[in-house]
Amino acid sequence: MVANGLAGPVFGVGCYQWALATTPSGIVLPIAATAPLLAMPIAYWLEGDRPSRRAVTGGIIAVAGCVALTLAR
Repeated sequence: MVANGLAGPVFGVGCYQWALATTPSGIVLPIAATAPLLAMPIAYWLEGDRPSRRAVTGGIIAVAGCVALTLAR
């Protein structure tokens, strides 16, 4: 539990902040927005949790919105 507690908040957020400090946010944010799309197949594979169409559509809209905002600059 301690390793999981450190892996997410400490390591994950640290890497995210480092990416924002060294890379334009227009590149970092679309990559971070793919998290729900990447978590869905993993949850299906590990737990058999089948994502709904609404969840998949929401994840796709989130990624598309970040990409569109980046391209609009």
